This record gives sequence, structure tokens and C-alpha cells, in this order.
Amino acid sequence: MEDSDLLNSTSFIRNYGVNGSLQSVRSSSSSSLDVCNLGYEVNEISGPWWKAKCFKATRKKVVLRSLNMKFANGQIAAIVGSSGSGKTSLLDVISCRTDGRVSGSVYFSGELCTGTLMKSAASYVMQADRLLPHLKVRECLTYTAYLKLPGNTTASAIDKKVQQVINDLGLKNVADSVIGGSVDRGISGGERRRVTIAIQLLQDPDILLLDEPTTGLDSFTAKYLVTSLRDLAHSGKIIIMTIHQPRSDIFKLFDQVAILSQGELTYSGKPEDIVPYFTNINFPCPRYANPIDIYIDVSSINRKSPELELSSTERVNRLVRHYKDSFTNRQLLENSTLCLSQAKNKQSGYFPKRGPGVFRILLTLLSRFNINLWRDKRTFLSRIFLFPFYVFFICIFLGRLGYNQQSIQDRLGLLYQAVSSPPFIALINVMEVVPPLRDLYYREARDGLYSIVYFIIAYTLHALPFMIVSSAIFSSALYWICNMYNDINTFGMFVAVITILYFTGEMVSIMGLGLCHNALIANSLIGECISMSCLISSGFIRTFDSLPYVLQWIVRISMPRYAAEIIGNNEFQHLNFTCVPNEPCGYPTGEAFLDDFFPNAQGHVARNFEIIVGYLGGFILLSMLAFKVRGIPNLQ
Repeated sequence: MEDSDLLNSTSFIRNYGVNGSLQSVRSSSSSSLDVCNLGYEVNEISGPWWKAKCFKATRKKVVLRSLNMKFANGQIAAIVGSSGSGKTSLLDVISCRTDGRVSGSVYFSGELCTGTLMKSAASYVMQADRLLPHLKVRECLTYTAYLKLPGNTTASAIDKKVQQVINDLGLKNVADSVIGGSVDRGISGGERRRVTIAIQLLQDPDILLLDEPTTGLDSFTAKYLVTSLRDLAHSGKIIIMTIHQPRSDIFKLFDQVAILSQGELTYSGKPEDIVPYFTNINFPCPRYANPIDIYIDVSSINRKSPELELSSTERVNRLVRHYKDSFTNRQLLENSTLCLSQAKNKQSGYFPKRGPGVFRILLTLLSRFNINLWRDKRTFLSRIFLFPFYVFFICIFLGRLGYNQQSIQDRLGLLYQAVSSPPFIALINVMEVVPPLRDLYYREARDGLYSIVYFIIAYTLHALPFMIVSSAIFSSALYWICNMYNDINTFGMFVAVITILYFTGEMVSIMGLGLCHNALIANSLIGECISMSCLISSGFIRTFDSLPYVLQWIVRISMPRYAAEIIGNNEFQHLNFTCVPNEPCGYPTGEAFLDDFFPNAQGHVARNFEIIVGYLGGFILLSMLAFKVRGIPNLQ
């Protein structure tokens, strides 16, 4: 579908509501959103994020100051201003998604806005389109509907709702098209924006908040998108959007415009009143110029030089003072007092909805993960065969193992690769597969759809079959081609250890992605940790007793030590090695080797299995904790 076929704006004029829609006891015709003396202060982090959490290296930053605004039902409002003026922060405060200290209040139809109320009454469209690239549009909306709508919503009601938003947002022609991404082309940028908006309309919100919805769109697409949103607002909703310097024809589509500068208002009112207002205070608009461009520039701080910054700051301060003294602001101050008095004894008209159950959430996430991966054939095949393919290089390098003294060194190299390669291959696969899944989790967690526990459990169920199959192929090829100790029981234990190491590598990599929002940094950090851990702790490079005292303590708490002891014991315990006459014979038997490298290994097999399984469970919990500690990024 071309963007020239964008939405028929009249298709928005309808009455939302399917089985499972939100319950409200109020009439939408009288709804309004009142911002009363609103302030917002955050802790600005100086340096890396961990300094703020560990050493409190932060400073206070005032983002919004004493804002009074009113957004009426059936209108579309634009929040404009230069970068850093507080536009996105205002939406965050309205939607109750803040991390700082909020003063003042926000009321919806006289009710104090809380997280519970806004979760039911409002939807928030983020600036970025966080969608899985290999899903079709209809699939994307259906999966989200299963997560958003109440648990008693039937499949037919969900299909009906999905088809409704597809029709209303002009997505009918691309409903069965793949969304696509940066590599595989799918639908256009404008269509992806509309899919993101459609996701938020599934819940039939009374308030729709959009952060820069026209970013990245051409002028034609941007205009028709705003036209469609205006028609949606006129059908009975409150729509508030931030937008960066709209064109003059887009500017005229809004019912209300507010200009923010340094967290304060320099104007709030109708678009047609903006030129008379600023002209009256000696800031006329040049002929043929776009008024909103002129007045955003007038309301911005110029930091090119200290002199320009000083003069522009004085100008903005005058504009802020003039607006505070205006008749419009005085009316809003009176309105905020009225809202406060009415809200004291008002009972909420919204009730928390009963969300989907545990099994519906897990099955929805699992099915979505599987379909998205299945459509990506390159990544799907890599998930299965990348690890086994590594056997090819090991076998070329080592060949079949013999039983002379040289074969001891060959076995050490092979076992070292067996211990170190599973977590490295897991790291490669996680960095390919998980980042888009993680970004989608961030958006849906912001919407309150599910927690990190559901995400990790669903991902584990999704990835576990691939880990088992891939580890089994790798182990079988390596074990029998290289002529390792011929015993089915020791082979089974070898497969189990390789699978656990692979699984642990996945969880450690996910933990890194939880701690580091930048995937490249997470990749480097986790890769370095895996490399050092295997090098120091495996026991195949240096014996435990030959290590410095400090490194011995590191080895004691490192998982590769115990995995290496299992497979080292399994390979060496029954072997006899030939010695050349008149030459030193290092280890005539495998037991002699074990006495030096892994003493008492034969009696520790069960204990070592318990330890590495315990490590695996610990890293699963740590991966969840990493996302909790690091938190959800702003996403803007």
C-alpha cells in the first residue's frame, strides 16, 4: 500500500467497543483532562548509570514548572517546543510514567489521575516503532490484543477488534504483509507508524498520547496521519501529541497548541489566536512565514555564545511572565482550584480490568517468539547449526585422538574448546535474536502488559529446544569423530554438560542485555567475562594449585571449573597412554593425569552436576534481577 492511499479520515468516526472493552460510568461527552500547577523534577545522572545507583552521583533538574492546561474531549492538541523543552516529560507525567518527583496534579473528568486510572483510560504511543520485523500486521495486532484485553475476551471478539482497527487506520491492504525491518523490507514507515498507533487503540482509550508520531515521515504522510488523528479526536477522544515544528497546513489541523520552553509555557490556546497574541506583545509574524516556526524560535534559548544565550533567556523569561499574566492562564488557575475541590469526594468511574491469565500471557509470548524466528530462515538455521558447525574446525585441527603422550595435550585442547565454545556460541545467538525482543518487552512493560518474569520464562521455553538439539548435534559429532572415550554413559553426561553450559551462556548474555541497553557494549562485556572465566577456571591451561592465591578463589566460585572437572574425569579416568622407550613418560594412565589436574574428580561427579545446575538457576534469576535493577529505559 502506498502512503498516498493513507486513511480515509471519515473511517475514524465510529463507536469503539467490543467484548472486554473498558468499563466507564461516565459519559465521554463531558470528559476533560486538567493539568493543575504541574511541576516535575528528576535526578540527572552525571557519568555512568551505576554511579547514580551506587554513589548517588546525581543532581536535581527541574523539567516542568507550574503548568496549568486544559484538554477538552473531542479535540486534538499539539505540544511544541525546541529539544529539551519538556514535551515528552509532560506526556510522561500525564500518563503516570515518571521516575522523578511530581508536584501539582492531573485530573481526568474531575478524578485525580493515578497509574491505575491512566492504565485503563489512556494509551501512550512511543516515538519509536518497536515491532517484531517478521510478523505480519494482523499477527502483530492479534498477539498484542491477547496481552491487552481482559482474560475473558473471546478469540472472535479479539479478531473483530483487530479487524476494526485495521479498517479504521487504513491498514486493510497491508494487513497480511510482513512488517519488515532494516534488513528485510516490509511495509512503509508511515504504515509502521499506524500499526504502532493501532496497537494502542486496541484498548479503546479515552485519551491517546503520542510522542512525535510524524518523526521520519515525509510531509505528505505526516499531514494525512495528523488528519486522521484529528478525525479520531473529533469522534469523542482526547488526543495530545508532541510534534517538532509542524508545517503550516498541519498546524492548522490542531484544535489547541501549546509552546513549551525550559519546562514553562509561552503560549497555550487556539492556533488561529497565536499570531494576534504574539503580535500584541511585539513579536509579529513576518508575512508568508509559518507562525509556529517563528514562535518556536522566539521561545527557544540560543546557546551559540554566552551573549546570545543571555539575551534569548531574557526574552523567554518575558514571554513566560506575559503568559502567566494572561487571561487564559488566570482562567486555568481558577479551573485547577475547582478541580481540586471537586476531586476530594469523587469516586473513580474506572475500575481495574481483569487482565489475561498466566497461561495466556506465556502462550502468547511463546507463539510470537516462535513465528518471528521461523520466518527469519537465516537466524532459524543459525540457531540450530551454528554450534555444530564449529565441530568442523575442531576436527580439522585435532583429528582423531590417539593414546600416546601427545594425545594428552590434544585432549586438553579439545576439552577446553568443549567448555569454552558453548557460552560463546550462545552469546552470538542471543545478540542476534534477543535485542528486538527486549525492545518490544520494554514497550509492553511500560504499558503494564507483563513483567520480566514472564519474558524470561517464555524466552526460555522458546529457546530450550534449539539449545538441546544444537548441543546434541555438536556433542555427537565431536565425541565420536574425535574418538573420545567410547562409553554411552559418559557420552550422555558430556551432552548434559554441554547443554547446561550453552543454556548458562544464554542466560548470562541476557543478563548483559538487561544491564546494558547498548547491545554492542553488552556483547563486549559478556564476551570478555566468558573468555577470562574459561581461561582461568577450566583447569586445562594451568592446574589449580599452580594459580596465584587470589585466582584460586576466583576459580572456586566459577562455573567452568566444575563443568571441566566432569568432562575431564569422564574422558581420562579409564585411559592408558603409551610411552616411548628412553623418553620421559608424563602420564601413563588417565588417573595419573587426574591426580594432578582434577584430584578427587571421580568422587565429585554428582556434586559438580548439582553445582552447575545451581549456577544455571542462579543466572536465570540474575537475568531477571538485571532488568529490574537497570529498569526500563525512557524509550523516547
